[in-house]
Amino acid sequence: MAPPLPATASPDATGSGSATPGPAALPAFAELDAAGRAELWAALALRHSPGIGPRTVRRLLAGLGSALAAVQAAEGGGHDWARAGVRPHMAAPVANGAWRETARQEWDAVRGCRCGILLWTDPRYPARLREISDAPAVLYCRGDASLLANHAVAVVGSRLCSRAGRGVSADIAYSLSTAGVTVVSGLARGIDREAHVSALEEVGSTIGVLGTGIDVVYPPEHADVFERMEATGLLVSEYAPGTLPLPAHFPVRNRIISGLSVGVLVVEAAARSGSLITARLALEQGREVYAVPGPATAQYTCGCRGLIEQGARPVTTAEDMLADLAPVLGMELAALAAPCPPPGWDDDPPDDMFPPNPPAPLASTAAPASPVPPVPPVPTVAATGGEAAARPALRPVRTRKAAQPVPCPPGTGNSPDDAILAFLRDRPGAHVDDICRALSMGAADVSARLVLLEVKGGVRRLPGMRYEGM
Repeated sequence: MAPPLPATASPDATGSGSATPGPAALPAFAELDAAGRAELWAALALRHSPGIGPRTVRRLLAGLGSALAAVQAAEGGGHDWARAGVRPHMAAPVANGAWRETARQEWDAVRGCRCGILLWTDPRYPARLREISDAPAVLYCRGDASLLANHAVAVVGSRLCSRAGRGVSADIAYSLSTAGVTVVSGLARGIDREAHVSALEEVGSTIGVLGTGIDVVYPPEHADVFERMEATGLLVSEYAPGTLPLPAHFPVRNRIISGLSVGVLVVEAAARSGSLITARLALEQGREVYAVPGPATAQYTCGCRGLIEQGARPVTTAEDMLADLAPVLGMELAALAAPCPPPGWDDDPPDDMFPPNPPAPLASTAAPASPVPPVPPVPTVAATGGEAAARPALRPVRTRKAAQPVPCPPGTGNSPDDAILAFLRDRPGAHVDDICRALSMGAADVSARLVLLEVKGGVRRLPGMRYEGM
């Protein structure tokens, strides 16, 4: 028998826990149906049961299909837990309800928080994160959840980074985002901040994995980045709303940073750095690990040099990484390189299939069934921290351009790749911006195509983002 759901407010009874979702938005608490609330409550039961850690929860989710099925099996004696590779006696804390008090506290915090809820049973749960051995049963999100479906690369590094390190992380993150790859990081000071700010400017955008509750801004001077990421990026956290930044949370959240990514880049790291934890987790998860070499005597890069000695790939540009990851990213990049349709193809939308002025949908007048008396939510805690005395200035906000299909320029061949090659034959050493302007192609398309052409031996990259034909 499933654990009884706590009394909850109807969507009309509370506005603090809901937001107007878009077509692909994750449901807020008020938008969860009965099945969604039951799954959330069961996920909290597993999370708050003593003696059951993330790896055990992941085995139960994978073996039994959902948190609700795992809790139902626990109340039946836990014998079915053996099918998931978990000893039946471990079900005792779930069956006896030892989790109820703390789980209810998180339930009420979620109910009063403005955030989307991503459950293990949701088809939008990232497949790559689902693979890791300690994937979370539930994530809380703010921002563009469609970024979870993108190929992603993590960019991490020291909080006390050098000016050169900030510049390298910004350049690589911007170039990755321009190529349509989402940049993942931890929203910490230093390298993380530079990676997020730069990636926000282009089509790939960025995901920040928090070591706090989804409603807690930490560090407090990153309130500006936090706000921009809510608008055009994505913030995720496995911690209950209101959770404060305890030191133990950040190493734990690092598994999600690497779990969302196809590869992890460490820009700067000392000998004992949290970034090295992310790199180790990435290796355990089967991800590619990259490191930026630094000065031979610099203490802030000795961690990167150690990674390279252990087999990490040394890189200095995003193109180095994209070329190496081409087999993983090949499906999306190959789609960009598909030939254009033959001349005369009708690309106009079929507007004649739809009435010119469709009637507006009628507002529903059905009364909600069996309203439940509202329960006062537990107030969430937000770290305000006041205004920072000196805040690093953000770059001017640039509207991210949606990726659009690129038409073939007339008279340059059968595909955009032919157009690029023809242009480089006439102007060897042209800058990537010159190619975009001359062929009226988007930066994301040009960058992706140049990577493929470089891998195939069609072009060669020169210093300063310039290219020539081979």
